Amino acid sequence: DIWRKSISRSSVVVDPTRRYFQYVLPASKTDHLFEGQNIILGEYIDDVLSFDILTAYLVARDLRFPLSPALWVTAAGELPTRTWFLERLNSVLRDPTVGGHSLRAGGATFFASIGWPDDRIQDLGRWKSSAFKIYIRKNPVILNALVLSSRCRT
Repeated sequence: DIWRKSISRSSVVVDPTRRYFQYVLPASKTDHLFEGQNIILGEYIDDVLSFDILTAYLVARDLRFPLSPALWVTAAGELPTRTWFLERLNSVLRDPTVGGHSLRAGGATFFASIGWPDDRIQDLGRWKSSAFKIYIRKNPVILNALVLSSRCRT
């Protein structure tokens, strides 16, 4: 049921002083106790001023669909589906091979490339195992960086 997994607009907490957002992810495959997980988004995500973008989205969303209980809605006021999201992602990236799993693997690789420790990457992706390391090791940029860093230490 899509509504069971839908993020509630009422779960959003906005802190304009510290410039962050927080909401509750009600269900995920890693939430075995069905408690939900708090998601916190800071002011910047990869040099993009995410706080201002999210604030503008909330204002527009609340004006157009004030009675919708869902946080994320399409321009038609409907819940976005996985298919809806992937179609738009592929139209922007112009690469039909990119899927939802690509984002998780790409995220793990990106954060490894900027030096995040494994436990932080694991928490971010909500991985319970070290499976995310498979994606990182397959990336040629990361492999090259690891080879170069090991040469510098010797």
